[in-house]
Amino acid sequence: MPRDRSRRTEGSLLLLVTLILISGFILVYLARTRVGPPADAINLNTATPDELALTLEIDPALAAILRDRRARSGDFGSVRQFALTPLFPDHTVSTHIRDALRQSKLDVNAAGPREIEKTLGVSPVVARRIVSFRDGLPAGRFTKADDLVRTPVVDERAVSALGDRLIVRSQIAVFWQCGIYCGSIVLLAILVPAFLRRAGVHGDPLLIPMALLLAGLGVIAIFSLRDPLRDTPDYFHHVTGLWIGLAAMLAGALLPARHSEIKWVPARNNLRRYTYVWALAAMILTVTLWKLGTGPEGVRLNLGFFQPVEIIKLLIVLFVAGYLAERGDLLADALHRWRPPMPRGWGRHLKGFSLPRRQDFAPMAVMFGAALLLFLIVRDMGPALLLFGVFLAMLYMATGRSGILWGGMIMIAGGFVLATCLKVGVVPVRVEMWRSPWDNRFPNGMQLGQSLWAMSSGWITGTGLGLGSPESVPRGRDDLVFSVLGEQLGLIGSAAILIVYAVIVARGFRASLRAHSDFDRLLAGGITALMGLQAFLITAGGTGGRAPGRGPPSRISSCSTSPSPASIRSRSATSATWWRI
Repeated sequence: MPRDRSRRTEGSLLLLVTLILISGFILVYLARTRVGPPADAINLNTATPDELALTLEIDPALAAILRDRRARSGDFGSVRQFALTPLFPDHTVSTHIRDALRQSKLDVNAAGPREIEKTLGVSPVVARRIVSFRDGLPAGRFTKADDLVRTPVVDERAVSALGDRLIVRSQIAVFWQCGIYCGSIVLLAILVPAFLRRAGVHGDPLLIPMALLLAGLGVIAIFSLRDPLRDTPDYFHHVTGLWIGLAAMLAGALLPARHSEIKWVPARNNLRRYTYVWALAAMILTVTLWKLGTGPEGVRLNLGFFQPVEIIKLLIVLFVAGYLAERGDLLADALHRWRPPMPRGWGRHLKGFSLPRRQDFAPMAVMFGAALLLFLIVRDMGPALLLFGVFLAMLYMATGRSGILWGGMIMIAGGFVLATCLKVGVVPVRVEMWRSPWDNRFPNGMQLGQSLWAMSSGWITGTGLGLGSPESVPRGRDDLVFSVLGEQLGLIGSAAILIVYAVIVARGFRASLRAHSDFDRLLAGGITALMGLQAFLITAGGTGGRAPGRGPPSRISSCSTSPSPASIRSRSATSATWWRI
């Protein structure tokens, strides 16, 4: 495609996608704020202590604690955060209270207001609030003495009784807040390709518009999940992940292909020199995740504020691409026919299987097998299945032997059966949820059934953006975001999203075929396969129930900068880096 025509195509698509996303944002905003707050609503972030005391029927001294907390730590993000504000929000004060409890050996479940006041050195109002909270607990007592420090300022039942009267932001604040975040993504997605073209980098005109469309739809879907006036918005960290993805795409696209004129800037082709460095980094991150990772149901997914799984996937792709770029031809040439031992004359018509030499295949098999084993140890089967699928795809691209794919599928099927029989990790749970989505014995086992119900509620044309009941979909902000979009956009919109994914994957493989080096070809193809397989596993398995999905074991990425939809969109932007070759 000539460069002028390519530039016009990209510009036209970006304009069309921008108009679609602006229209979608306005529709969701109108749908989520159509009722509006009542006339007597109280904004918890602007109300005075007297107004808080009068509305909540609490002592003015307690209202002053809420005001001080707001002045010190910023506005309340949600009504729930307001309701859970502790009496002792300052770390120094809470530490002093804990020390006093240990030294005095006060019986916190028998002490009255005067004894608490005298022992802990708190005001009478605070002492009475502690006793009131203790008596209102289900057992009428604290489980442990330190629970006293977490006593909230207000009674949660009083907050619930006020219902919609309590808000944390106005309608106009919601509009500008979301508009600025979403607008920044659209603006960056328009400016980045323009900058790259001025820098002489000419890439595929479809990739960035398609990735922007998926990113915007994901943010719109997540915006529709929460009450914008009363809940904490979930899209902040998703947008942050997209900023990081665009920055990575820009940095990668500007890397020279073979030779760099700046000493400290590596050329893209030099990345293959660090093949085993990528493997070592992936192993270190995996072991760290195994030892220090956290997550519900025993699944180790999080390291602090982010999930290293997404980084590990890309490191493994870099390793495999570098290794196969050097040894791919040897692997293809060294394939020999192996026949199982059989009596003479029995295997005359048996062609055998194509296998590489042990010395060529062993190093990569050992490292990749170790990575998969560690993923099994951390009890998350999804990344192991995904990485093995990408490994097979890249090995097929390097050798052109279809027998590798058939052998790999047999290994996957056998491993799945073995994991189910041995009850490895959460595999048996996923199988039973898949077999009985509407009736199983697991507390959260209805998520597949609820996903199917949500998509069926959308019918052909959908309920409309922001309408329906998206908040009833479990894990709607990560693994089951496609169900949220399916309910709101219906069959037509869901099919359009899958077509966009198919276009990105097809253009990614097209670019890999046009690459000038084996490393670029394998890297672009590997990242494309990674994104395509992950979209397939989440859509067909976790959302559509076509296979025992990895499901949301708890949260694949819900509280970090790499949640499932955001990780896919960020990888779309990062993948575009390697496709500009």
